Amino acid sequence: MFAEMFGTTDLSPVVKGVVDYETKTDIMAGSSQPKLSSIRAAVTVICLLVLCSTDLVCSVQCSNSLVESPAFAPVPISLSNSSNHDPRCGLWPVKYQAYEQTAMVSLLRAWNKSDPFVSPHNITNWKESVHPCDQSAKDSGWRGVRCRGMLVNNSDDTNGTSVCEMFIVGLDGDDFGIIGELIPEIGDLHNLEFIYVNHNPGQIGPIPESIWKLPNLKEVQFINNSLSGDVTLTTSMENSALERVDLSHNFLTSFSLMYSSNWPALKYLNASNNLIECPFPPWSDFDQFSNLSEISLDKNIITGELDISTFFKSSISETLTLLSLRDNIITTVVYADDYVKEARTKFLLKGNPFCNNVWFSEADATRCSLYCEHICKYERSNKWRVIVAATSSSSTLVLMLAMLCFGIVLRRNKKYIRALQKKIRKADINAKSFEYNELRVATKNFAPEMKLGAGAYGAVYKGILPNDVVVAVKQLFLETNEGRDDFLNEILLISNLQHRNLVNLKGYCLHGKQTLLVYEYVDNCDLDKLLLRRHNTSNVVLNWQARRNVCQGVAQGLYYLHASSQFRIIHRDIKASNILLDKNLQPKIADFGLARPIEDARSVIMTQQCAGTLCVFS
Repeated sequence: MFAEMFGTTDLSPVVKGVVDYETKTDIMAGSSQPKLSSIRAAVTVICLLVLCSTDLVCSVQCSNSLVESPAFAPVPISLSNSSNHDPRCGLWPVKYQAYEQTAMVSLLRAWNKSDPFVSPHNITNWKESVHPCDQSAKDSGWRGVRCRGMLVNNSDDTNGTSVCEMFIVGLDGDDFGIIGELIPEIGDLHNLEFIYVNHNPGQIGPIPESIWKLPNLKEVQFINNSLSGDVTLTTSMENSALERVDLSHNFLTSFSLMYSSNWPALKYLNASNNLIECPFPPWSDFDQFSNLSEISLDKNIITGELDISTFFKSSISETLTLLSLRDNIITTVVYADDYVKEARTKFLLKGNPFCNNVWFSEADATRCSLYCEHICKYERSNKWRVIVAATSSSSTLVLMLAMLCFGIVLRRNKKYIRALQKKIRKADINAKSFEYNELRVATKNFAPEMKLGAGAYGAVYKGILPNDVVVAVKQLFLETNEGRDDFLNEILLISNLQHRNLVNLKGYCLHGKQTLLVYEYVDNCDLDKLLLRRHNTSNVVLNWQARRNVCQGVAQGLYYLHASSQFRIIHRDIKASNILLDKNLQPKIADFGLARPIEDARSVIMTQQCAGTLCVFS
């Protein structure tokens, strides 16, 4: 192509012409030595000529004045969607796939509730008007979306620059700010090779089936989100490229027909820390995974029997090096005869009922120690069996007495709880009574990642109710009946306090020993974290006007507690960490009334006799 354009295959005259021209320009400008621009120009010419001698599409944008030399006319490289090309170069312009922009815009709209205050690396800079692969404009957006060039086929408009990677990961475990569901349109990104959407608790809903049909997909990571439902895979979802799948730390409930799919390249599968409830499948279901080497299903609800004796008859035994089923409900393990052969694959079963067995035979104890990651005991002799039996009889008697005492205490406690619930029904409480299971589900069984804070007498969890209302659930540690009386007094008091600068009580729950208070959820962090930047990833900065508004709001809230409310209260623990800020930076006072159990003898507990008087402190 160079010969067609310039009539020669020798680059030296062109390079020399550019260098001479740039040198002459430098000397005319008063410089006695040629500047580095001469060398840059020569290198630029060579690069452009090499580019123009191929049909490769390059993500390079050149201006018409990049090279100005009598020996070389300017050759622009377009990044537009135009189908025209420069006849002097023979290079087709970069083409962007319209269907990819449509799919990404649909995904953006599905995540349209994303919170710009959560992380500086979120998707709020994605622009619908700009193709995800167009990097020609300054700050063009679409962070986390990466593209690659493709060979252009002059007769096929589907080639060009294409989306190949989606990297939507909360840095250092922080939230990226996504709020919404994955949508089936993600399956339209046919050239997508890598999907990383991790550490986004606002990422909810099921995983679309269309993802598993992407023909070029190599790796999928959906780690530490809030994805739920079934992973439904059918035999039509064959993927010859997929190598790694990590769906750990979500709320997935099952893999439907998972082992019937044909994924010959799959090497690593991790679905730990989910809610998958099913028996472990037969080894024959893994025959389609001819390269699978690691499976991790820790902390699910995998039940039943693990038959290792048939494992070595299956094809997966040739490749599998690790099967981790820690903290499930495996009750039985069937061993293979050849123990040495078993050691080739590592089976991890710590935390299963099988590992809690008291006695094994000597051979089984050896295997158990390998699988359960601790030293398993085994029976030694008949004499030892007799000693154990005698000891067990004595232990049984002691256990029966203990159970009798426990039953008496439990009966009294239940009687007291019923009496307390009756008091609550009769009392004038302006708050909803929640079911315990409703709050347990809302807080993901009081999961550590939902914890907002903790103190000496309780912990506060973020909860999401079925109607998508977000609340703060305070779990109080009350061991005595006197403490539960205080709990009754607390909800009587706080449910009647309503002010825009107080954290409002929405409801309560009394369930066995569980005593829970449900408050409104305040969006931003507390004032202490915001001012001192303690463990705070928010972008919010308080200007002087905002600080003044905070001071006024706190003063109004305290005045209401001291002088305007039905129950006049002295807070006694007002501090920056007890001032919460909502999304509009309006302050709300927390931990007033008896929301915190009494910490010292100087505090006075409210009783029915002094309600509504100045004897109420907190």
